Amino acid sequence: MIEFLWTTTDEWESRLIKWGLDEDCSHFAIRFGDVIFQSYEGRVREDTWWDFQKGKTVIHSARPKMINQAEVIAMHKKLRETIGDKGYDFLAILYWGWRGVLKKFFGIPIPKTNRWGTGKKYYCVEILDPIRKELEKCCDINFEGMDMEMISPHMLFDIVSKSKNIRIIRR
Repeated sequence: MIEFLWTTTDEWESRLIKWGLDEDCSHFAIRFGDVIFQSYEGRVREDTWWDFQKGKTVIHSARPKMINQAEVIAMHKKLRETIGDKGYDFLAILYWGWRGVLKKFFGIPIPKTNRWGTGKKYYCVEILDPIRKELEKCCDINFEGMDMEMISPHMLFDIVSKSKNIRIIRR
């Protein structure tokens, strides 16, 4: 099983993200059974479902309607191999924060590219990047031309929920 999770916490960072972007969630993770892949609290990591749930509230969740076990195993393996050497993309988040302030107070739209992102590190939504081609194929999700460094968790939910091959568990 693969499941996409959009969450929030009571931590100040989560509250700031939701307030700044006027969105209901502040974090994204991918679940494979009891294993969670996420970029959170300053590092990219693999956690257990049990540890992941502590302090988090799942706002939205979604699963592919039709995906075979071989595809799930391949995506799980690819994520495990890819995130092993990835750090947290603090510069990308800082740029996001700056652009969020400009949007909130001056109505300036969020740009489509992140000028400070490294491409070698991840923050929460970017954890999806290593398997995006597989998801485009099996789930008919259109990520064409999107810079994952400039997509908020809720923006990602809007993109994923448009697919006819995705079942929304929690809206």
